[in-house]
Order: sequence, then structure tokens, then C-alpha cells
Amino acid sequence: MVFVSEETKVTKLMRPGEINAAILGKLMVMSAIVEAQAFQAGTSVNFEAYNKTIEVLTELYNSHDFVRESVQAVFGRMFGNTQSVAVA
Repeated sequence: MVFVSEETKVTKLMRPGEINAAILGKLMVMSAIVEAQAFQAGTSVNFEAYNKTIEVLTELYNSHDFVRESVQAVFGRMFGNTQSVAVA
């Protein structure tokens, strides 16, 4: 996720279209992570990765109005897909 964050950084020098493209790219990667349940192995969850995924999605939701509905859908899949987990 560090790579994703580094590659999708937004600066004030960027044009609005470039910013939107970077944000959509980040959303697509985060959606793929949720779909693949990359934070989960069997019934075990890597809570550090899980919490980071939530953090990134929340930041996208709070800072970019145009992706809010999409972020909501990703959250729905994330919380709907997570199986019962064993806490170690």
C-alpha cells in the first residue's frame, strides 16, 4: 500500500484532470485489494493491512466528493465479504 500511496500523490501543481486520474487510480487499486481480500488469509486477518485499507478509503471519501458513492460500494463489499475471523 505504500507503493500505491507514493504513486498516487497529488500536488498543487497538478491539473484537475491529473488529480482526478490519480484519485481514480488509487480507488481502483483499493477496490482490487478489497475484492482479493488481500488483508485476509483463510480465517485470519492482517489487521494492520485491514486498518490501512479502511484509512485510505476513508481519506478518499472525505477528501473527494466525486468518488464517495464508489467508496461506499467498496466499503460495502469489504464489510460484506469479510468472513468470520479468528483473533490471534
